Amino acid sequence: MLRRVIIGTGFAVVLAGGILVLHDTFDRNRDYRAESLLMLHPFNDALLQSAFERKLKRSCGRISRLEFQVSTRTYTTLKGTTSQTNAVIRLVAAAATREEAEQFANNASEAACVTLRQLYGVTATPLGQAHGVLSSELDEPFRLRFGKATPGPFPTAGPVYFQKPGLSIDPGDGWMRSYGFAGNPSCDPQLFGRKRLNGSFILVSVLNSSYTNLGAAVEAFRPRSDRQKGLVESSYKEEPFATKSGVHGVHSSFVRQYPSPNRVSGGVSLLTQTTHQYLFTNAHSRYVALQNDFVGNQSEQEVQAMIRRTLKVY
Repeated sequence: MLRRVIIGTGFAVVLAGGILVLHDTFDRNRDYRAESLLMLHPFNDALLQSAFERKLKRSCGRISRLEFQVSTRTYTTLKGTTSQTNAVIRLVAAAATREEAEQFANNASEAACVTLRQLYGVTATPLGQAHGVLSSELDEPFRLRFGKATPGPFPTAGPVYFQKPGLSIDPGDGWMRSYGFAGNPSCDPQLFGRKRLNGSFILVSVLNSSYTNLGAAVEAFRPRSDRQKGLVESSYKEEPFATKSGVHGVHSSFVRQYPSPNRVSGGVSLLTQTTHQYLFTNAHSRYVALQNDFVGNQSEQEVQAMIRRTLKVY
């Protein structure tokens, strides 16, 4: 019996070592990852099965990862209430160069659109073109197989594009993306921090076209105690800002303090939330608001510096 245990343990060590060697070899030959995003409407539950993975893998063998985010929205009209489930598919391809990885990811996106339409009757809309990053910049666990089609948030991978507002930021690691559906074909992410950035959120929105000047937009977004629970009125600050890419606008910040249930003690804790708002115009002269909220996070200044350094409009 002891001999079997020793042999079994030795085999496991050799197998693990072989996996690591293969993983290292794969990484040296696949230095870049590129992702393509597809918005699906409506979503079909059959896509979460392994059959769809196999079809997609056969159509484009360079795909290394398949992930989903699924969202159900309820619409109420004069005719009644209906629900529709949509989704975003994330396809990741690997290659030795950034250009190759982006080409493979775009090819995978095209192949997926055809497969979805012909076999599942699902319409897929690409969310921009694929963009690649170094594998080391993509904080994702190594997988021994193609991956399970399990719904969940996506990690950040290079610049994050907000299609409707027409802007991008490059938050770096420590962030996840959650895609919400504000209507067809609009689908933009919300960012939420993890690890050292836990408690930080970034949301971008396009203002109503009725705002014809920046002053009116700033006034509309100025916090009020009847709208922002627990507003510390003396904390409000306002200043002009300019980004490295030449975007100009107004930056404001304020603090809120409010009670919240404490899950650990079972009592109530006083939470402090800091909000930063950036108001500016995009390339189409529409006013845009970028909001960054912090709840008990110590990386506030780091995130503000990132926004001013990487914010671009297009």
